[in-house]
Amino acid sequence: SKPNAEIFRIAEKKWNLDLPRTFYVGDSYEHDILSSKSVGWNTVWLDRNRQSLTENCSAADYITFSPEGLCSCIKKIIQTRE
Repeated sequence: SKPNAEIFRIAEKKWNLDLPRTFYVGDSYEHDILSSKSVGWNTVWLDRNRQSLTENCSAADYITFSPEGLCSCIKKIIQTRE
């Protein structure tokens, strides 16, 4: 289970993921963002509590604060990678 890095390695192998194009979306900085970054995945943090505004949370590649913002963020990522 998260934040054990092995769970990410299992997913990489099972789905043959292309890491430069792989993003992990999570709402827990410690369990989702830090753990997925530790194995080289790109990250999108759904920071509902706006923790990133008051603490150093620089590991996330993208930060958004609402489900609507998450949708916009994912659309931007897809557009820039096409």
